[in-house]
Amino acid sequence: MEVNMKKNRIFTLFLMALMVFTLSTAWAGYPEKPIQLIVPYGAGGSTDLAARVMASVIPTYLGQPVVVINKKGGGGQIGLNYVSTAKPDGYTMMEATIGPLTIAPAMHKKSPFSYKNFKAVARTEVVPAVLATRPDKRWKDLKGLIKFLKNNPRKLKIAIAGPAGLSDLGMKSFMVEAGIPIENAIGVPFSGTADALAAILGKHADILYANLSPVFDHIKAGSLIGLGITTVKRVKSLPDVPTFTELGYPKANVMGWKGIVAHKNLPDDIVKIWGDAIQKTMKNKAWKKFQKKLGSIPAYLGPSDFTAFMESQFKSFRQIAIDNNLLTD
Repeated sequence: MEVNMKKNRIFTLFLMALMVFTLSTAWAGYPEKPIQLIVPYGAGGSTDLAARVMASVIPTYLGQPVVVINKKGGGGQIGLNYVSTAKPDGYTMMEATIGPLTIAPAMHKKSPFSYKNFKAVARTEVVPAVLATRPDKRWKDLKGLIKFLKNNPRKLKIAIAGPAGLSDLGMKSFMVEAGIPIENAIGVPFSGTADALAAILGKHADILYANLSPVFDHIKAGSLIGLGITTVKRVKSLPDVPTFTELGYPKANVMGWKGIVAHKNLPDDIVKIWGDAIQKTMKNKAWKKFQKKLGSIPAYLGPSDFTAFMESQFKSFRQIAIDNNLLTD
């Protein structure tokens, strides 16, 4: 009987060793085919731009093409659902952003998704936000906008790049700090920054609070005016745009970010492969040039630090929602 027990133990150890070997070699050839990089918003927005920059450089280090696919709708929820139900094999990754992963679940008690539903791979950058308007409006600076909002309730339309996202929370935080009733403005939600930007340029909205990346060229060209930006210091390439901090409204400083996440059961071997490729991509001159042009700030975080960062953001935004009566079902 003792001999049989020893044989069983040896056999069990053999099976365990075989499983470890199998798991360690299962992804040795990854990637073997093109990879989908899902953007949970439409084309032309800041998340789409970040994904396309990543997809243009990272294949050099992965050895396979990376194809950007837009899955817009529901404030990012359609894209998140697509990734969460895909196979956890590393061939469906997602360009992640602040709105659907930390802001939306913080502001809604019953949000279907949050950062907890995904495997964090890497944060790649932080993205300043800007409050912009058209030059044909009667207000030419933040002081003038505040005065108009206080004296003309329900007369101004805000282009919101997705409900419960960066533009929604950032604008509401600014209005609360400035003593403006939130109901004084009419929020017009769009499926993403690109649509919200088109609305303000097309005179269907009056102001826009959004990531700097897709707005940058329009401010430089003079088709939009930057009223405030969420950086600590003024952006060198936009010296005439003041910071919210210098204007006395630091709570409006909601900074966006971009990163890569995937199905929550993505194997750690693939996470490492992507992490190594992302770090090499971030050192690439072409990637750095694109980031500078888009106004983004490279800011790498690995899987555990990225997860901790999103958790900290969620807690902070939830407290903001509670303190300002913004928390909904």
